[in-house]
Amino acid sequence: MKKSMLALALVACAFAVPTLSQAADYSSGVFVNGQVGQSKLKGVNASDDTDTGFAINGGYRWAVSPSVLLGVEAGYVDLGKFTDKVPGASAEFKLSGWNVGVNGKFAIAEQWYFSARAGFFNGHRKLSGTVDTGAGIISVSESNNKNKYYGGVGFGYDFSNNVSVGLNYDRYWANDSDIDAKGDLLSVSAEYRF
Repeated sequence: MKKSMLALALVACAFAVPTLSQAADYSSGVFVNGQVGQSKLKGVNASDDTDTGFAINGGYRWAVSPSVLLGVEAGYVDLGKFTDKVPGASAEFKLSGWNVGVNGKFAIAEQWYFSARAGFFNGHRKLSGTVDTGAGIISVSESNNKNKYYGGVGFGYDFSNNVSVGLNYDRYWANDSDIDAKGDLLSVSAEYRF
């Protein structure tokens, strides 16, 4: 799955390059961006499988042409908490973690861009719950980290060479043989380039 995600990102980049516009005039430099939007839990049954998630990333991009930037990034994402309740029992699953990877930004029309990102995700999973046995309430909690990967695509608008806003879709994998946990984040983003 990791290889197919990377291949998909590379193919998308390859198709984007020939259509690039010279309208944007990107330059190398440091960037920082923030995202906020709706997160959704996949692979784990939960009656409430959506929440508000956020991410913050920073890094450096190199201009490989006036309209193409390629770079590295690191950041943090919190996809929120997801709950499931049945009579006499409740469970809560939280997913957050650190990411490090590569990214690209490609001008596709005057002031419009396409972006792609992929890399490693150190996901922190926390599962907690309570069960009413009739004789008392039992609480359980478990947390662990999983080293997996993430990937995403987006598009947006450059207000200047330094400021842009966008719409993004990212997926964060945190699965293992016991829990097939994945988190999606559909978000709006704001970026500042120094």
